[in-house]
Amino acid sequence: MDRIGAGYSLQNAYKWVDVHPDSGTLFHRIKSIDKEGEIKYSPVVSVRIYIRGSGFNIYPNPVKNGLINLKFVNQPEGNYKKRLFNHLDQVVLIKTINHKESRKSEKINCISKPTSGSYILEIASPVGIINSVKLIFSLIGE
Repeated sequence: MDRIGAGYSLQNAYKWVDVHPDSGTLFHRIKSIDKEGEIKYSPVVSVRIYIRGSGFNIYPNPVKNGLINLKFVNQPEGNYKKRLFNHLDQVVLIKTINHKESRKSEKINCISKPTSGSYILEIASPVGIINSVKLIFSLIGE
């Protein structure tokens, strides 16, 4: 945070670089506090960020105790169908995620009593594109 000198009315230029921005519309404003402690906010400005590439970031892998973080990267809003298959190709979880642009990440509790081993997570987009990723489940303490 930059600070401005005591009691002077100054115009300043501010620069801040977000080295890991999310894709989409971001909103920014500046908060200023004068020497009497009065707080003022600048007008809100919006910035539209487009990041090349799209897909999903899924972490951690290995998965601990069945909890997965799923981050949407440049994915359109809509309903995404998620299926989790165990090593016997049995579906152990079916879930629909209503992805909104304002919510980029989801925490997914995959199964109530996971067992260690390999699984396949399949994510189907609203337009039918299917992404699959192999996950290794590891129970803490194993």
